[in-house]
Amino acid sequence: MQVITQYLKKFINLEKRAFKLVFNTSEIKKKIIYLNTIEQLYKKGEDSEGLELYPFYAQSTILYKKEKGQTYDHVTLNDSGAFYKTFEVIVSDDYFLINADPNKGDNDLFNIYGEDVLGLTEESKTEIMVLAYKILGEKILNIKI
Repeated sequence: MQVITQYLKKFINLEKRAFKLVFNTSEIKKKIIYLNTIEQLYKKGEDSEGLELYPFYAQSTILYKKEKGQTYDHVTLNDSGAFYKTFEVIVSDDYFLINADPNKGDNDLFNIYGEDVLGLTEESKTEIMVLAYKILGEKILNIKI
């Protein structure tokens, strides 16, 4: 029974190493940030739960954004791009975390829109898993024995 336990521990360790190996790639990290910022926030105005960002833009903000040629029909959290530039992905043994600096001037975006602006919707998670399996498969095929 001890031998099986040792192999099981090694397998679990291998699984964690594979997760970290795949999710620490720049390709995965860039895709996670792209999905969170561009696909969810910018294009859809949605948080990680798939809910529309609220509060909506004030009429004065809508006019300002129209003048600048920016999206104004939903909240994007991308006026200057400063918030999006702070996004980073931190990878642990068996999970990843999206982090960003919510402080923009006198405003804390998390206090206004909630911390769920960080994170992936179920649809985005599925895209990441497809990419992760593709990368893992490529890495397995390139192993030199």
